[in-house]
Amino acid sequence: MLRTFAPAHLEAARLAAGIRAVLDKYPSGEAIERLAAVGFAYTIFSHDDAVLGVAGIVPTGVNVGEVFVVSAEDRHAHRVEFARSVRQILKRACARFDKIRALGDDTPLLTRWFTWLGFERTGISYRPGCEGKIVWEMEGLRCR
Repeated sequence: MLRTFAPAHLEAARLAAGIRAVLDKYPSGEAIERLAAVGFAYTIFSHDDAVLGVAGIVPTGVNVGEVFVVSAEDRHAHRVEFARSVRQILKRACARFDKIRALGDDTPLLTRWFTWLGFERTGISYRPGCEGKIVWEMEGLRCR
């Protein structure tokens, strides 16, 4: 289940197993709150109201955004629900962006995940802090 991100969700997420270290580094609560103010950040809940993660789109250019997903270990117990929620966020984002990018490691699991979501592998990132990450993109009709 998706809800627009609210600061109270961040506190709940900090208590969820495995998510604290990631949320303490990226993205900051303040950044997520700014994104939520314009409708780009969502909290993913399980059917029993456990926080499974926070996800959204960071605008990086004119009609271009980069997806972020910060997940709790609990998502494994709710993987179908979690995956559907991320796909729903991407559908909403495609109404606002012409191109959506994602960065990830070169693993079989992430390759399956990004392909299932509709992304295509387009290259390797040279951006500072993300060197060597695989760049995935969704654009045009795929994003509509």
